[in-house]
Amino acid sequence: MLADKGELEPSLAITKKVLVNWLRQIEGGISEEIHDRWEEYAVYTGIPRGPINYFRRIMKDIGWIDNSPTNFTDHEGVNRDLKDWQSFVKDGIDRARQLAWEKAAKSRNNYKGVEGGVDEFTTRKLYNKLAQKQPMNAGALHTIITDGVWYPERANKRGKNEDGMCLICKCGQKGGLQHLWWECEACNSPAQRNQKEDELRATMFVDNRSHHKGVHDTTRHGTNETGGHGGYWN
Repeated sequence: MLADKGELEPSLAITKKVLVNWLRQIEGGISEEIHDRWEEYAVYTGIPRGPINYFRRIMKDIGWIDNSPTNFTDHEGVNRDLKDWQSFVKDGIDRARQLAWEKAAKSRNNYKGVEGGVDEFTTRKLYNKLAQKQPMNAGALHTIITDGVWYPERANKRGKNEDGMCLICKCGQKGGLQHLWWECEACNSPAQRNQKEDELRATMFVDNRSHHKGVHDTTRHGTNETGGHGGYWN
């Protein structure tokens, strides 16, 4: 969920800004009238009616219940008071990010599994390492991470390719990322596939989490949709 230069993806940046501003407003003090009229701000259709209504919409979007301006029930049903919730902003961003991954996994085949969690720290670490010594490879990795790879199956969906089949091996298989990066015999010898898996495993932290998108361990998840070739599939 990173945009260019390692910044937060726009929708997450909006969530962050709204939560930070609300925290500042509470710290500065709000009137009793806002407490008394809190339910009147619970309007979730049409144009947002001011900053309070916009804040309440963000709360609803991430699955939190705002019982009052300073008391919330999170998506796990835990009641939280803002004065004791030191990670309020971070938890809100993490929740928004998780929901974005889940939404993407439902609508895009090459995001399947990402709803299980993403190790963005490892992904950024590899990207930053490449950026220092291998800028061209870093650029290719950035394209992959941000899902900017253009391949036959995607071209077909956009009306730029007749059937979406692989144009290299002519095997009659759909030219998706799974095929091009791992299965296409014209692009991948057994030795090359083993090397790719070894390189990916070398970037992983040894723990029990599943890492999806970005750096993805194929030995644990039968498929890897993070690789691909450049944007010349027409």
